[in-house]
Amino acid sequence: MIVRSMSPKEVADDARKDLRALVNKLNPIGKRMERELRIAPKGIDRIEQAIKWRSPRGNEWILVLIRSKRSTQMAGLVRYHGRDTRLRAVRVDLLGSDADIYFSAHFFERYLTDNASAPVEFMIWLTERYQREALRDAFHARSWADFLVDRILHRE
Repeated sequence: MIVRSMSPKEVADDARKDLRALVNKLNPIGKRMERELRIAPKGIDRIEQAIKWRSPRGNEWILVLIRSKRSTQMAGLVRYHGRDTRLRAVRVDLLGSDADIYFSAHFFERYLTDNASAPVEFMIWLTERYQREALRDAFHARSWADFLVDRILHRE
């Protein structure tokens, strides 16, 4: 289970322990999406679904499945609170490599600010309203911190 004292790398490593339960959760959903795609009207060649899931180990996940006629893509985002109790997340590479993407508290604070003026679900905000460059421009950090976050830690 993820605890506040963990670093983002430790969070991703701990989240990978949920993979067996994650596969068991996603298999029936993927098969259902495959059936739906087979009977879908002409012109529909892709189905997407986002699911909130709490693993047996207690980790909070947002799972995204994209089923096309040729393949299924999955993305897992695990949410957690950092040492300062601010919400953060890690997009865990489900294939086991170290290509994880870390989302900072600033990212979620921007969502809450945008949501206060015009309420919208997180997944809709992420796919339709989120602008990475605008978020980057609004956040003023020191150049050494930018280098650390962008080049070394590969965070959002």
